[in-house]
Amino acid sequence: MPEINTNHGEMNVFPSPFTSSFKVEGQLNIPASDEISISIQNLLGSTLLETSTPLTNDGKFSQEINFSPASAGVYFLTVRSGNAVMLRKIVKE
Repeated sequence: MPEINTNHGEMNVFPSPFTSSFKVEGQLNIPASDEISISIQNLLGSTLLETSTPLTNDGKFSQEINFSPASAGVYFLTVRSGNAVMLRKIVKE
């Protein structure tokens, strides 16, 4: 699945599709703060989950996310740090 806003960094989500939980990890090219915010939205734009995780000194991040209460379907995963935003489509089976 292609990444969006790749000039801000790289982000990987696995497994894909997932059944209950997944891991998101990556690296920001220009960290804007010492942590990132992670959110998941449904296709209507409603935010279903919000969390944050620290960035390492070199801008890397890694977070395991339990999304088991959600129904099967397509969602959007957004990672933000300052003005840097990365977006991925994720699929829950």
